[in-house]
Amino acid sequence: MSFLYRTEFPQELKALVEAERILAYDELQREVAGLETWQTQGPFTRCVLRIFLAFAGAACEFGKQSRHQAWSDRELVQRCDDFLQATVIDAWEDKGRLLGISRSFTSGTFSPSLNPEMMSRLKKSQEWEKCQALLLDALRTQATPKPKTQPEDGEIRSEGTLAGSESAVPQRPVRTPEDQLGTVASEEAAHSWQWIHAEFLKGADQYPILHAHWDSREDLWTFREAAPYETQRFADPKAEALFKETARMAVKLLGKSSEGAPLWHVWLDLMRKGKRGFRRTHRRSWHHAKLILESEVPLDLPSILLENGGIAHVFKESADFCADLDLRQPEEPKVSSIPPIPDAPRVGADIKRKGDLTLLAGRELVAFKTAEQYLGISERQRQNLMERNVLEVKGMGQNRKITAESLLKYLPPENPK
Repeated sequence: MSFLYRTEFPQELKALVEAERILAYDELQREVAGLETWQTQGPFTRCVLRIFLAFAGAACEFGKQSRHQAWSDRELVQRCDDFLQATVIDAWEDKGRLLGISRSFTSGTFSPSLNPEMMSRLKKSQEWEKCQALLLDALRTQATPKPKTQPEDGEIRSEGTLAGSESAVPQRPVRTPEDQLGTVASEEAAHSWQWIHAEFLKGADQYPILHAHWDSREDLWTFREAAPYETQRFADPKAEALFKETARMAVKLLGKSSEGAPLWHVWLDLMRKGKRGFRRTHRRSWHHAKLILESEVPLDLPSILLENGGIAHVFKESADFCADLDLRQPEEPKVSSIPPIPDAPRVGADIKRKGDLTLLAGRELVAFKTAEQYLGISERQRQNLMERNVLEVKGMGQNRKITAESLLKYLPPENPK
């Protein structure tokens, strides 16, 4: 199976989903008997949705009852999305291939993805709407604190004592939502850099050749196994699942926002931008880039300048990154040699501040946003300059800043004094 159930997911719920899978496969075999190949996509889609809806219902119910962090918020939505894609692939490999049904996914460069036609059929179905309703209900329930449970009259509250009697003295205090939140907080505290570092090392020991590949045009990370002197192949699903889960915990500990991207994707982006084991695999000459730019086809400039690459031994590199993050110490801000400008005029937010020295006055290090304002460039262009080492960066993690000296070197003042 492509999808891996997490250990905390109840065995009885897993059994119900797998039982539904068996029934759906049997129904699919009966439906496609005697049909032409072009007529089999409908029954195949219904088979996939039947299994998916069983899992979505079980996952949402478990998330509502347990309030487990790994089955809440975006994590719950992401697990349902992962299960849906895995179900399409598994259903075709388990049954569809033998029944002559056309494949509904592409292998891609290093990992499979669903065809647009299949995604369209899935999202237009009633089962998809039911799943969205289940997710919405689960998220609303999780957003509401659990009510304080009180024993009913006649219910045994402690040994040999009935609730409602005068001698009823509760020997065990009722756990309040605050108590439960405290428990969750203590569990989150256990996910320290040392714990995450150990998980990455465990992955490095079990899956030493896992490689993360970055496609600059698509801004997409995929996984593969790249053993020396062997043909590259798809990554072990267990290795991929372990890395993604550990990386999610690392990003949460950093307090980074995902802005719509999966948390493990954010972790790999941090490693790429920080040059943590990232190596470029496709170098484009300036002559080649110039020919592309001079073509009449409209292209996105940042995507042309960026180059593909990857992180070999990504578990080991991630473990080393965690060790450095654990040892990081906030640096005291240094005083810049650039004299402050007194009575600097205020500039409106709608006016471009390219070359405005007031942004750098009195500072040796500035934030990324300030650097973008001074150079008059976009975030993507600033990232490109950092990757080309045109802009000098100091610090680690959330403490990274750009030196004012490198900004002045790239864009000197028009009227230096």
